[in-house]
Amino acid sequence: IRDYLFIDDAIDAYLLLAQTNIKEGENGIFNFGGSSIISVEDLVKKIIKISGKNLTIRKVAEEREGEIDSQYVSFSKATKLLKWKPKINLDEGLKKTLLWYTSYFK
Repeated sequence: IRDYLFIDDAIDAYLLLAQTNIKEGENGIFNFGGSSIISVEDLVKKIIKISGKNLTIRKVAEEREGEIDSQYVSFSKATKLLKWKPKINLDEGLKKTLLWYTSYFK
Protein backbone atom coordinates (compact mmCIF):
# COMPACT_ATOMS: atom_id res chain seq x y z
CA ILE A 1 0.00 0.00 0.00
CA ARG A 2 1.42 3.35 -1.03
CA ASP A 3 0.33 6.97 -1.36
CA TYR A 4 0.94 8.57 -4.75
CA LEU A 5 1.39 12.29 -5.34
CA PHE A 6 1.48 13.81 -8.83
CA ILE A 7 4.75 15.61 -9.51
CA ASP A 8 3.08 18.99 -10.18
CA ASP A 9 1.44 18.84 -6.74
CA ALA A 10 4.77 17.97 -5.12
CA ILE A 11 6.49 20.92 -6.82
CA ASP A 12 3.67 23.29 -5.81
CA ALA A 13 3.91 22.07 -2.22
CA TYR A 14 7.66 22.63 -1.96
CA LEU A 15 7.48 26.04 -3.65
CA LEU A 16 4.75 27.08 -1.22
CA LEU A 17 6.80 25.82 1.72
CA ALA A 18 9.87 27.73 0.49
CA GLN A 19 7.83 30.95 0.41
CA THR A 20 6.38 30.42 3.89
CA ASN A 21 7.95 32.07 6.89
CA ILE A 22 8.19 29.40 9.57
CA LYS A 23 8.54 31.07 12.96
CA GLU A 24 11.53 30.22 15.12
CA GLY A 25 10.76 27.33 17.42
CA GLU A 26 8.10 25.90 15.09
CA ASN A 27 8.62 22.54 13.51
CA GLY A 28 9.30 23.15 9.81
CA ILE A 29 8.82 19.51 8.83
CA PHE A 30 5.88 18.86 6.51
CA ASN A 31 4.51 15.77 4.79
CA PHE A 32 2.93 16.07 1.36
CA GLY A 33 0.78 13.22 0.15
CA GLY A 34 -1.70 12.58 -2.57
CA SER A 35 -4.53 11.04 -0.56
CA SER A 36 -4.45 8.24 -3.11
CA ILE A 37 -3.70 5.28 -0.87
CA ILE A 38 -3.73 2.17 -3.05
CA SER A 39 -1.99 -1.18 -3.42
CA VAL A 40 0.65 -1.53 -6.10
CA GLU A 41 -1.45 -4.25 -7.76
CA ASP A 42 -4.50 -1.97 -7.95
CA LEU A 43 -2.30 0.85 -9.27
CA VAL A 44 -1.01 -1.39 -12.06
CA LYS A 45 -4.59 -2.39 -12.88
CA LYS A 46 -5.51 1.30 -13.17
CA ILE A 47 -2.55 1.94 -15.47
CA ILE A 48 -3.53 -1.00 -17.68
CA LYS A 49 -7.13 0.21 -17.85
CA ILE A 50 -6.13 3.79 -18.69
CA SER A 51 -3.69 2.57 -21.34
CA GLY A 52 -6.38 0.56 -23.07
CA LYS A 53 -3.98 -2.35 -23.41
CA ASN A 54 -4.95 -5.98 -22.94
CA LEU A 55 -2.30 -6.94 -20.39
CA THR A 56 -2.17 -9.26 -17.42
CA ILE A 57 -0.19 -8.83 -14.23
CA ARG A 58 2.55 -11.33 -13.53
CA LYS A 59 3.25 -11.43 -9.81
CA VAL A 60 6.61 -12.21 -8.30
CA ALA A 61 6.23 -14.61 -5.39
CA GLU A 62 9.23 -13.50 -3.37
CA GLU A 63 9.05 -10.63 -0.93
CA ARG A 64 11.82 -8.09 -0.55
CA GLU A 65 13.59 -8.05 2.79
CA GLY A 66 12.64 -5.07 4.93
CA GLU A 67 9.76 -4.04 2.66
CA ILE A 68 7.16 -1.89 4.41
CA ASP A 69 3.68 -3.29 3.68
CA SER A 70 1.78 -0.04 4.07
CA GLN A 71 3.36 3.39 3.72
CA TYR A 72 1.56 6.71 3.46
CA VAL A 73 1.62 10.11 5.15
CA SER A 74 -0.78 12.54 6.72
CA PHE A 75 -0.59 15.98 5.16
CA SER A 76 -3.06 17.53 7.60
CA LYS A 77 -0.35 19.87 8.95
CA ALA A 78 0.31 21.17 5.42
CA THR A 79 -3.42 21.67 4.89
CA LYS A 80 -3.82 23.49 8.20
CA LEU A 81 -0.74 25.71 8.18
CA LEU A 82 0.01 26.13 4.47
CA LYS A 83 -3.54 25.77 3.14
CA TRP A 84 -2.12 23.12 0.76
CA LYS A 85 -3.78 20.04 -0.63
CA PRO A 86 -3.17 18.08 -3.82
CA LYS A 87 -5.05 19.30 -6.90
CA ILE A 88 -4.61 16.31 -9.20
CA ASN A 89 -6.24 13.00 -8.26
CA LEU A 90 -4.65 9.65 -9.00
CA ASP A 91 -6.63 8.85 -12.16
CA GLU A 92 -5.97 12.28 -13.67
CA GLY A 93 -2.30 12.07 -12.75
CA LEU A 94 -1.95 8.63 -14.33
CA LYS A 95 -3.61 9.86 -17.55
CA LYS A 96 -1.27 12.88 -17.71
CA THR A 97 1.73 10.66 -17.02
CA LEU A 98 0.74 8.14 -19.70
CA LEU A 99 0.25 10.95 -22.23
CA TRP A 100 3.67 12.38 -21.39
CA TYR A 101 5.45 9.02 -21.76
CA THR A 102 3.55 8.21 -24.96
CA SER A 103 4.57 11.55 -26.46
CA TYR A 104 8.16 11.35 -25.21
CA PHE A 105 8.83 7.87 -26.57
CA LYS A 106 7.21 8.36 -30.00
